[in-house]
Amino acid sequence: AYLNRTYYLGASSTNLVESYGPSLDASSPLYGGGYIRNTLKGNPNLAPERKKELEGGIDLRFLENRMNFSATVYGNKTTGAILPVQVAATTGYQTINANAASIQNRGVELDFGFDWFKRSSNDKLQISTNIIWSKNKNKVLSLDGTKQIGLSGFTGVISSAVPGYGLGAFWGVGYDKDSTGKLVLDANGFPTVAPSESVLGDPNPDWTGAISTTFSYKKINLKVLFDHVEGGDVWNGTRAALTTIGTAAETATETTATTNLVDYGGNIIPAGTTFRGSIGDFGAGPVALNQNWYNDIGGGFGSATGPQYFEKGTRTRLREISLGYTISGTKFTQKTKLQSIDISLSGRNIVLWSNYKGIDPETNLEGPNNGRGIDYFNNPSTRSYLFSIKINY
Repeated sequence: AYLNRTYYLGASSTNLVESYGPSLDASSPLYGGGYIRNTLKGNPNLAPERKKELEGGIDLRFLENRMNFSATVYGNKTTGAILPVQVAATTGYQTINANAASIQNRGVELDFGFDWFKRSSNDKLQISTNIIWSKNKNKVLSLDGTKQIGLSGFTGVISSAVPGYGLGAFWGVGYDKDSTGKLVLDANGFPTVAPSESVLGDPNPDWTGAISTTFSYKKINLKVLFDHVEGGDVWNGTRAALTTIGTAAETATETTATTNLVDYGGNIIPAGTTFRGSIGDFGAGPVALNQNWYNDIGGGFGSATGPQYFEKGTRTRLREISLGYTISGTKFTQKTKLQSIDISLSGRNIVLWSNYKGIDPETNLEGPNNGRGIDYFNNPSTRSYLFSIKINY
């Protein structure tokens, strides 16, 4: 809503410098306030996004509905997706809202459920399990002639829309590679910086799944939910920053050189010398990864945007568990004039299993938007517990 109009923002030293350059006296709005025009131009010619979808599936039931299985296959295409597109600075703006993108999704969803004990055969005990598995292949088909549109992030690694790749693909400057995909090394055996920006990773997962089980015995019920995300890249910008400033655990390692080593600055570390850092090998023999490396293209703020800090976001989580008890019965109703009382204790985001080196791969720098997979000093997911009493009249 309201993307067809251009708005004014409260002036501040930050947005004045970003809009008009540091030559402007950025302290002026601090004395009396003021407004400046947004650099995002509204577009009065915007049209609604259009989506066409074809979907087919089956729904099967067995053993008097104790077992169920459903499968869905779909394909859809969105045209005229609205994104902010860069415009020439001579227009007085930086971006404009436009129907710029064509995006395709293709996928499959599977759902399986089974009742281990049915109430008609065992009135006291019920156990049921449900398994969901899904796979979606997303692809940006076109951007109306634009090479790349940033969705979230900052200078270095930007979650972007890039034709031919999944929405949210990471865009930035990585290490240079030859036609076979091998790193192009310098004379000392270190990677070199790629001549231009390109796609560095894809935050979209390979597949997702979940399994939930419900146990019920008399008036006690227990529900447990696990979910899993397979694949999908996460840029660990927190680790990239901490290695640059020398506070990451890996930069505190002390190593004794077994042979003469060269560091990224071209300095020789004689054999037998202990230095702060570690030994690496990019394909041309061992080299010293010390401060000179992490303060340049080996960290998060060098001329290359830390491609070594891309990690897989594969994870399994105990998403939710709840335990409840219901107080009810004829005598209870007669004495209290109540139908029942439900008492429950539940927890969410209880346990996380992942090889991700950061706190939590389920995170995003700018929250819920089309960009994803950037971890830069983000807060982890909240672990919560809830105790409730529900009185039913």
